[in-house]
Amino acid sequence: MERCIDEVAMRARHSTLPLIDFEGRPSGMVHLPQLAKTPTPQRETWRVRDVATPLSQYTTCAPDDFLEDVLEKVHRSSGMRILVTDGQHLMGIITARDISRLLQRHALRGRERR
Repeated sequence: MERCIDEVAMRARHSTLPLIDFEGRPSGMVHLPQLAKTPTPQRETWRVRDVATPLSQYTTCAPDDFLEDVLEKVHRSSGMRILVTDGQHLMGIITARDISRLLQRHALRGRERR
């Protein structure tokens, strides 16, 4: 865990990062505040997956799924993070901020056309 904190978390631009297994498949998400709460002595022995939220607690979708359909099945506990997967590979993550930005752009387009 200490290596992940030093090499990944300290350089991350996001507060939640995907956890990828050795085969390259997403297996969960790591929330940086949760890493920060981990007592220093345990950081040397615990693995990142010990504090990660399992993938089963997140909403997943395929790249060609309609957003409206995906939003109907969102797990509220995931903090509106939707993992976009193509087969077993993570393609991206949609956040509430992404959806808000999309709605704002849509509203702007509506005003331009009037």
